[in-house]
Amino acid sequence: MPASPDLIITGAAVYTGDSSRTMAEAVALAGDRIVAVGTTEEVLALASPRTVRRHLPGRMVVPGFQDSHIHPPFGGRNRMNIFLNDIEGRDNYLAAIRAHADAHPDDEWIIGGGWAMEYFPGGTPRKEDLDAVVPDRPVFLFNRDVHGAWVNSRALELAGITRDTPDPIDGRIERDPVTGEATGTLHEGAAYSMNDNVLPVPSVIDWEGALLNAQAFLHAYGITAWQDAWVTPDTATAYRSLASSDRLTANVIGSLWWERDRGLEQIDGFVQARETMAAGSFHPTTVKIMTDGVLENYTGAMLQPYCDGCGGHTDNSGIAFLEPDLLNAAVTELDRLGFQVHMHAIG
Repeated sequence: MPASPDLIITGAAVYTGDSSRTMAEAVALAGDRIVAVGTTEEVLALASPRTVRRHLPGRMVVPGFQDSHIHPPFGGRNRMNIFLNDIEGRDNYLAAIRAHADAHPDDEWIIGGGWAMEYFPGGTPRKEDLDAVVPDRPVFLFNRDVHGAWVNSRALELAGITRDTPDPIDGRIERDPVTGEATGTLHEGAAYSMNDNVLPVPSVIDWEGALLNAQAFLHAYGITAWQDAWVTPDTATAYRSLASSDRLTANVIGSLWWERDRGLEQIDGFVQARETMAAGSFHPTTVKIMTDGVLENYTGAMLQPYCDGCGGHTDNSGIAFLEPDLLNAAVTELDRLGFQVHMHAIG
């Protein structure tokens, strides 16, 4: 232990987080480490003239929070572009989108996310609204739960989506019931496909910047560890780079993404990633399997069809992304290899 702590906090209730849920009277820190926890007398005995003392009666000190399911690369990227999570309402969304587009006239795409379904009829925003505020460039905005996207006409055009484009097997294109034209909302695989295949690909340096932005935001709320529930090869590389250079100051479990259009052959890649991408406080030891979508856009897999809102039923029972035999085989093999399996299963 260093000769003396940099900071000692007394007077507060100090929750240690051990198995006995012990409470202490004081805590001492040196640099970025807790070096002592105990009674006020015990901890103050470690102080030197240079130690900063803070007496905080009525306050509480707790260990850092851990978030078990979060997407920092995407959240950080949104925060660096268009971040709608802190805004309420369609009109306010559009004002923020217009302001960002006006402030970034050279951006090829207008990207971001964080909109909420509750502010749009049926939870599905329309392309015409985006066309009115950004008529000259494509717009792609993930929604708050990252299970859908709001796009404008230019984005649909670049993706080649027309009234004749079939829905992907793992998603749905929201359509006008009369014309069959895409209205501007893409669900699940329809959104992911555009994001992966049409939008400009962020560089590893871009992802590093997004992660650092998200990390600072999370640390400000006391979150010091998390499980990233959607780690791609590029974001894993960014995590490894930050961890190797001591810029990753959080403890992170990475959930390697199971590609739903592939099979058991991808498991070898997960084993390799676990061995080669781990560094410092980044541990890619989990595999994330999406078994279905979500209920609010009618893609969560159900045993019976969804109601139509008028007392009847539709012919839609949601979407199952993996066949049961493949899912069983995948989980069995991943477990045998020592992976934690993180499954999204809503229906």
